[in-house]
Formats: sequence, C-alpha cells, structure tokens
Amino acid sequence: MSNNYLEEEQQAERIRADGLREKALKLGQEDNIKGAIHLMTKALQIYLHAGAYLEVVDVFDLLLINFATSESQILQIMERIRKTIDNIEYLNLPEISAKLKLALANFAFKTQDYLTAGNAYIETADLMTPTDAIAGAMILIRAAEAFEKLGRTERAEKLVFDAILKFNASNFDLDIQSKAVRTHIHEKKFQEAISILRETAKFFRDLEQELENSLEGEDEKSFKNIKNNVEARLIHMVSEYNLIKMMCFKHLNDETMVLQQAKKSVRDLIHAIQIIKEEIKTGYFSTGDLHRLTFDLFLLQMFQEFGNYQVEDPIDLVSRGLPAKVIEIVRKMKFYEYTVHVLEFDLRDSAELFEDMALSQILDPYRAFMIKSLKL
Repeated sequence: MSNNYLEEEQQAERIRADGLREKALKLGQEDNIKGAIHLMTKALQIYLHAGAYLEVVDVFDLLLINFATSESQILQIMERIRKTIDNIEYLNLPEISAKLKLALANFAFKTQDYLTAGNAYIETADLMTPTDAIAGAMILIRAAEAFEKLGRTERAEKLVFDAILKFNASNFDLDIQSKAVRTHIHEKKFQEAISILRETAKFFRDLEQELENSLEGEDEKSFKNIKNNVEARLIHMVSEYNLIKMMCFKHLNDETMVLQQAKKSVRDLIHAIQIIKEEIKTGYFSTGDLHRLTFDLFLLQMFQEFGNYQVEDPIDLVSRGLPAKVIEIVRKMKFYEYTVHVLEFDLRDSAELFEDMALSQILDPYRAFMIKSLKL
C-alpha cells in the first residue's frame, strides 16, 4: 500500500471526524449534551486512528468548555484522557502529551480533585518548559493554587518559587542575594543590605511586567485568573523583602525612608488584597486563599505601624464587601488574630508573636532580626 494512499485515507478520516465534531457542537447548542458527547467521542477515536493528535487535544478542550456539565460526565472524559495519554506516550510527542495532561488537570480542577490537578499541572509544566519557560511557569502557579486548596501551603509556596526561577531568564541568583543580605545584616552593614534588597524587589517587579507582556493578545483572556493570582503573589513577595528593607532603614534611624517605604508598600498590599477579595467574592475559594488574604493584611498593618502611617483600617478593609460566612472564617485565622494584636498593642509588645509565628520562606531566615527591630 503506497504512502499516498495512506495519506489520502487519513485525510478522509479526518474530514469525517471534522463533520462529527461540527454535528456535536450543534447538538450542544440544542442542549443535547449526551448526544454531543457521544459524537465527540466518536470523532476522538477517528482522530486517534488517523494520527491527528492536535485535533485530539482540540476535542478535549471543546468537551471541557462546552459539554462537561456534570461530575459523572467529567469523570468519564478524564478516564478517556488518561487512556489517550497512555496510547501516545510511546510516540515521544512532548507537546501533545503536555496539552493532554493540561486538559486532564483542568478537568480535575473543575471537579475539585486538586491532588490529581496539581500533579498533572506539574507534569505539564515539565513538558512545556524546554520550549516555553513562561508557559511552564504559569502552569506551576496553577499547580500551586491546586495544592493551596488542599491546605498544603508549604508545597504551594515551593512551587511558586520554582515558577519564579522559570520566569527568570537573567543571571539573578535569589539564594545568593538573600544570603548576602543576611550576612550584611549580621555585620550591621544595613546600607549594603538595603542595596541588595532593592535589586531583589526590582527583580520581582520586572517579573510582574514580563508576565503582563507575555499575556497580551489572545492568551490574556484564558490566563486572566492565573495572571491575577501571580500578580498578587509577586506583590506579596516584594512586600516581604520591603519589610526587611524598612527595618534596615529603622536601624539607620532614617525615618524619612521608613515612611517612604511604608507608603509604597501599603499601596501595593491594598491592591493585592483587593485582587484576592475579588476571587473570594466569586464563591470559589479555599483556606489557602484566606490564609494569603490575612497574611497580606498582617503585612499591611506592619508597614502602617512601622511608618506611623495609618491610612487604612485593616479590619474594615478585609471585611468590606465579603460575605458574612467568609468574614466569620477569616476572624478565626491566625494572621487575622496577629493583625488585631498589633492594632491593640504597640510593636514592642507584639515582638513575642514572631517567636512561634509560621513565617514564609522569605521571612523565616530573618526572624531574629525582625524581633530585634520591633523592639527599637
């Protein structure tokens, strides 16, 4: 059998599958979801037989967007995706495998199977990174969101850092810079520490701009939620480094720069809090989302206290516009309690809180310095 004959036969099969797909879309518009999924499944089998793997991915995307309305339907489609992945794994098609695993992750996320979603997102990111580091980083952020919804905040935080390393195409080494800052602080070379902390903050600001540029055009709509999530995280991380920087200014008795830093960071954190609140208002949130909200709230009050720059009532800010049931949960969270404590007492009396506080990967190495700074 000649190659030309095989190509013609495969082309004919693809045309037949295209027709089935179009009929499925029409059935979907008529609310005949069961019939639409049946025809899509038939089209899928034909595409697979014809080696039309991009069309296979397209079928799953159409199923997710248009027809996956019940959990039972989604679970059936997920099982089909898994079998499809197994069928093409040996073909060494990383781009197709990545798209299929991304589809699996998206379906799993939709059913709140966050463990499956998180692991599938990580596998997708690994496959995407060699050809598109930005896409790989974005998918890792989505994985972090999945693990946050499971309450695995440390795992989520590690994934965010891994994503940032993928975003970073420069020679900036975050670990080396952080160690240098800690050394300068230990040696009381606060001005040198401030210089490095400025570079670090700029690094994250540049990442934010790179993210913005990477999502221009058609991709922006599909990645909007992930983009907002990343933006809020980057603001949070910049704020943590800026908190240490402000404390260095305090040790230098430079009250002018303390106030200037407080003003900038308060503005940043209010913006980040609003981003998180908008996500929570949709009704689709986890304890991880609320944890980030209250941590940002606590940082906001720290900047206001240090800079003697009380412009926003954090309790009113976090409560304004949120459902009562969410506010009730927020008020029971540790960083909300810490914020209330800082509001009621001065910073010296709040220093003991930091001895056992569950700090982030960024702030934890500076715990002793922060406690000392609070007592100035």
